[in-house]
Amino acid sequence: MATAVGRSIPHGKAYTEYSQKKDENGIPTAEFVGAKNMVGNIDLIFEPTQLDDLWLELQEAGRDYVRKGKDVTRDTIVIEFSPSSEESIGWTLDDWMKAAEELIDNIDDIQLYKQRRGPKTKDWIRDENGEPVKFPVPKTDLKSSKWFAFLHRDSKSGILHLHITISRYTEDNQLNCDTDIAKKTAQACERLNVSRGWTKAKDIQAAHIEEINNVINSIMEELNGYDIDLPDFKSKVEAQTFKDYKGHERQYELQYHHDKNGKVDGYSVKRGNSVYTANQLGQKVANITADHKEEIKDAIYDVLRKMDTPKFDWMKFKAMMESSGRYQLELIRDSKDDVVRYNVKCGGRIYNASQIGANVTALKILREYERIKREQEKLRQQATAQDKLVAKTEQTKQPVTKNSALPKSTSQESAIQSPVIMHEPTQGEQERRSAIDKTLDVLQKFAKSTFNVLDGDERADIIPGIIANAINKGFATNTESGLELSARDLLSAFDEKAVDGALSAIALFPIPSYVPSAGGVGGGGNNDLPKKKDDEWEWWKKNVFHGRRSGWKR
Repeated sequence: MATAVGRSIPHGKAYTEYSQKKDENGIPTAEFVGAKNMVGNIDLIFEPTQLDDLWLELQEAGRDYVRKGKDVTRDTIVIEFSPSSEESIGWTLDDWMKAAEELIDNIDDIQLYKQRRGPKTKDWIRDENGEPVKFPVPKTDLKSSKWFAFLHRDSKSGILHLHITISRYTEDNQLNCDTDIAKKTAQACERLNVSRGWTKAKDIQAAHIEEINNVINSIMEELNGYDIDLPDFKSKVEAQTFKDYKGHERQYELQYHHDKNGKVDGYSVKRGNSVYTANQLGQKVANITADHKEEIKDAIYDVLRKMDTPKFDWMKFKAMMESSGRYQLELIRDSKDDVVRYNVKCGGRIYNASQIGANVTALKILREYERIKREQEKLRQQATAQDKLVAKTEQTKQPVTKNSALPKSTSQESAIQSPVIMHEPTQGEQERRSAIDKTLDVLQKFAKSTFNVLDGDERADIIPGIIANAINKGFATNTESGLELSARDLLSAFDEKAVDGALSAIALFPIPSYVPSAGGVGGGGNNDLPKKKDDEWEWWKKNVFHGRRSGWKR
């Protein structure tokens, strides 16, 4: 595959001397290939004695500019063109000249677009929608300028390569624009590679896939978080254009593929004669239609549960949402400075509150915060009542005998978490103690680990201990908030990493809709309370833990 590097320089005379490349004795080692538009547009075959006059030819082209006071510092464009040795094997000087002419023609045909800054404000010029405007970069007319080429041989590899020197002044006294000349040269060389069959098929495919992906990503960004309508997506893709190897502008074609039920399960994009499937592009239907609404909603509720301000605080909410670096929030206020709407940016798309869900609009967030805090306060009151009940029960019990000592705990923290049992422990109490110890063991190791990952077995070991602690303390075992309160109570001596691990396990745990005596405190006499707890634990063992690997068995 050939490569080409182009640039404009202020030292054209020095580069001309380098192009002619002479050895220590002054004998030329570079081979003159040819020249164009020299001396009245007559192609010349230069003799060695005439080569030193080349720079004078190029310099003469800009005389009129100099006379008008429009001297140009970078008055020369130079290009190094290098095909591989396999591609240029057996080439004559005529072959090298034809390649140089084709490369220059391609450069002149490249049309680029670029943003501009305002002459006064120096800010990017934008359209009515606030988007930067791209202006066409003037095309070059190098084929109408004076130029010549010399053939060099690399001293180490021996690979032949061409040095092309071009005047920026055209025959009709115009100045070639050198803006992005390096980019134009690279694109022109790519066209040359394709037209001559030098680019490998896999390289062409990779370039086309990247090109199509850029089109798809730009459309996704344009949709700005709104649900994707498949017919609309198809029309937007097919409205985009590309240039084939001849430089002709063409359009893409998109076709959807359906499963046996008629549902769209894939698509392909045709570019010229090549077809690329969604799998090749890495942009499956699920990807282009997927959004982050549920993820954002979960993050919002997580923040609402963790916020500890007496009243809802929008700035605190914004800071907590943005702390992970995954989300960005824009708060929209009314004339009274009250937040009336908000937008969330995630995954390169922007979602308004209504898109995320009706229960997390700006007004509903305030209500949800109050509801969550009321529920948390109720659970705290239940826990306090249970603690008082346990303390009162302890006062009426006899001290523990040596034979009825508690099962040995695996950590100091675990001995603190459960109420002290001042009677001969039942089998259910011992099992719950073991389940709590197992949970603390797992989370203690997790808190010290390098990776914040819990596998399925570890999560199975965590849940029974959280439920056992909830039963012991009287927390509700049939709600996520009750299990969360139990986990936080159980892990009060641990760092936040262990707490997050426990909460992640709860989030993935399918909580039964019905649990007998959930909440522990309500109903029945005090003397019957231990039995109610054992009965609830037996229900969990039979209906939820049965047949599973669980940490309540030691």
